[in-house]
Amino acid sequence: MVFIKNYNFVKDFTLGREVFNRILYPVHSYLIDNILIDSGPMTAEKHFLPLIEKEKDSIDYIINTHCHEDHIGNNLTIQKMTGAQIYIHPLGLDTLTYPKSLGLYPYQKFFWGTPPPSSGNSIPNTVTGNRFIFQILHTPGHSEDHICIYEPDNGIIFTGDLYWGQKIISFRPIDDFYAIKHSLEKINQLDIDAIYCGFRGRVEHGNKAITRKLNYMETLEKTVKAHAFQGYDVKSIVKRTLGRENYMKWLTNGQFSKENVILSILSQD
Repeated sequence: MVFIKNYNFVKDFTLGREVFNRILYPVHSYLIDNILIDSGPMTAEKHFLPLIEKEKDSIDYIINTHCHEDHIGNNLTIQKMTGAQIYIHPLGLDTLTYPKSLGLYPYQKFFWGTPPPSSGNSIPNTVTGNRFIFQILHTPGHSEDHICIYEPDNGIIFTGDLYWGQKIISFRPIDDFYAIKHSLEKINQLDIDAIYCGFRGRVEHGNKAITRKLNYMETLEKTVKAHAFQGYDVKSIVKRTLGRENYMKWLTNGQFSKENVILSILSQD
């Protein structure tokens, strides 16, 4: 299933597995200039690729914000279709070549599918398109290889899964609260009019949105540490700060949970 929105020179594709006429856990792929940012999950292939077919003569590059299955799923097919060069942070190159190294759980395979191997190149510090010059920023936290793509003339930034939303809902064990916070602080030094998020889509007033999230994280961190100092165990802190676990913890066998957020915060004294 695919939804399309157009924002001036950015085309926003919302992709994912359709269940009861809605997309569960959507992923956004963006087309700007001659660049496709993230190729989306394989579970959207049937509906997404015919749309890319119409754009194939205008796509010279595919930039992956990181190497997770929901962002690289259609790399190979789109590369064959367009002849585009794939760019990713060097820490993600091995995963493109051997995506089975992701060790996907059944829920990941269901929602997003297992990507086929593709061949990429280490992304340079800047990528020059037909109209714009894009700055590449290494922003680890959600993954070690995560990058953001910034276009300064229009003040827009493509944040993959770094921003994700105003609040933190759940983490996987690999998510690093403090690295995410540091990466958000890094991009907030830029002049950002709009965020193009891999999960939420376009977010207006980018710097204000990032500042609100950083303030939320700061408050959450202090509250969690205060509860821990008072002797509350992890499960009690989860309920007091983030509320009860939702169905995703049970569906993912604990891989995607609120408890992982608290554990990440408490990992640093």
